[in-house]
Amino acid sequence: MNDYLKVLYKLAEIDETVSEIYYRGNERIEDTKPKYELMGTHAGRRTFIYNSLAPGISAQVVMKWTGHSDYKAIKPYIDIADTVKVNEMNKWNIKMKTDELIRKIDAKLLELSEAPNTKKYKWFDFSAALRLL
Repeated sequence: MNDYLKVLYKLAEIDETVSEIYYRGNERIEDTKPKYELMGTHAGRRTFIYNSLAPGISAQVVMKWTGHSDYKAIKPYIDIADTVKVNEMNKWNIKMKTDELIRKIDAKLLELSEAPNTKKYKWFDFSAALRLL
């Protein structure tokens, strides 16, 4: 089956060069191959596990699906999925901070525009400009 997958990947032109570095004793070995030669069913299994854990499917359910009986075997995938979740949460936090800044700017601009004895300048919607960023 892996041989057929390699042919499919080659036909799909998934052929960028990938370097693998490993050690045999003290000797450092760098092996460079096209990506399709490295693909197989196990790569698909790992991808399935990661793609299941990343959106929040419980590890116990994924373990049942994949036949893992030992939590230690699936723990590295959980760690990777958790890192991705942290990065995504950081994006959300930045968005919330930006929205709060826009609200503060809106309030200050409204306050300034309604102040007595204020020169009337052509109105520029700074908060709308920030939303475009």
